Amino acid sequence: MTLAKYGVSYTCRKSHTCWIHIKKVAKKTQKLGNGANSQAHTAADLSSDEVLSPVTALTEERLISDDQATALDEAAALLTQPGPGGRVLTQSDLARMVGVSRWTINRALKGDVTVQASTRERIAEIARQYRYRPSAAARTLRNRASRQVGVLIPNSPGDRFTHPLAFEAILGVNEGLREAGFIACLARIDDVQADLQQSSRVFEEHVLDGMIVLDSMPPEVEQRLEALQPNCIWADSSVWRDERCVRRDEFAAGQMAAQRAIALGYRNLVWLGFAPHGKTHYSHLGRVDGVMAAVSKHDDVALTHTSGYLKADEWLELFAQVQRDPKAVLVCETAYIAKSLLPRMAAAGVRIGHDIGVICCDDSHEIWRHWRGLSRVSFDRFELGKRAAEMMLALINQPDKPQPSVKLPVEWQIGHSAWGPRGM
Repeated sequence: MTLAKYGVSYTCRKSHTCWIHIKKVAKKTQKLGNGANSQAHTAADLSSDEVLSPVTALTEERLISDDQATALDEAAALLTQPGPGGRVLTQSDLARMVGVSRWTINRALKGDVTVQASTRERIAEIARQYRYRPSAAARTLRNRASRQVGVLIPNSPGDRFTHPLAFEAILGVNEGLREAGFIACLARIDDVQADLQQSSRVFEEHVLDGMIVLDSMPPEVEQRLEALQPNCIWADSSVWRDERCVRRDEFAAGQMAAQRAIALGYRNLVWLGFAPHGKTHYSHLGRVDGVMAAVSKHDDVALTHTSGYLKADEWLELFAQVQRDPKAVLVCETAYIAKSLLPRMAAAGVRIGHDIGVICCDDSHEIWRHWRGLSRVSFDRFELGKRAAEMMLALINQPDKPQPSVKLPVEWQIGHSAWGPRGM
């Protein structure tokens, strides 16, 4: 079969139908370009199936070369920007307008400094004028990359708001990928768990260039995921290795909170946290270990463990006990627990920072907005997500280069919820 208009000529028996489809696309493109209202047409005029069906067929037949992918770029480009005469603008059109080769256009659009600056500027100006945008389908075929990265989170339909703080990290991931021209594709564990247990097109056809895993997953999911997707980055996860992991230094967070409390003169640290269990997140264990390490260096300092989830009457009893000990302070493991104290202490008539001191090992954007006075250990979850994205991009671009794991530092926010023992 021959598509002479686009400079492609080769024979394919099995993919005959896909060539018919490309011809249909070309005819529709020509028809739209010649129409009186062609400027108003958009990508909706050609369905995604019409553009992508031949791509899939040719890929399966292993018939796509660089030249053929370029032809596809011109034959089935997205109709989102009008070129001369109202039709789709291609790199060949740009080349004719500027008076250079299509290869020069390609290099200039990629920012190649070997192309003269004045030429790059002219090409960029015309591309902006006609809103030129390369075909993502053709680029995928040429580079064997989708420029899409999955972001796996533990939320499930039955528990939609599991760990909402992960949203801050997701924004960081998206920002890091967007700057490099990649797209973040959000996936919940329930959405992919079934695919992980069976043959999945998402993984077999390399729809995703990599997967960033936020938070901890069941061990069987982690193992299966790594087997299917070699490019995995573990962010804020219980998985910790020498490479491809990003997390906060939770031991330092717990240790810093306890050290600040002790330095303020408190001698009874009342720990409000989760009860450890088989699926305990690494952050819980790290913070507890950090607090215990700080307390162990002082013979006159005691550590009392209390659940962060008490009934109403139990909270009242706890507040009364802490108030009877002027050197006691509440140390909250998470931002969730710290936020829950505000209405409870207000209802009990307890003044935070005056009647009872409160310190937290955690932080969040919501606390920064609504309770900046909380004395806490802080770090930027947005930055964590962005660092994970940067690590993923480095892994995609240089798969053979090691990507050392990173522990992000923490810092102390003084606040005014803990001033030291009363009467001192």
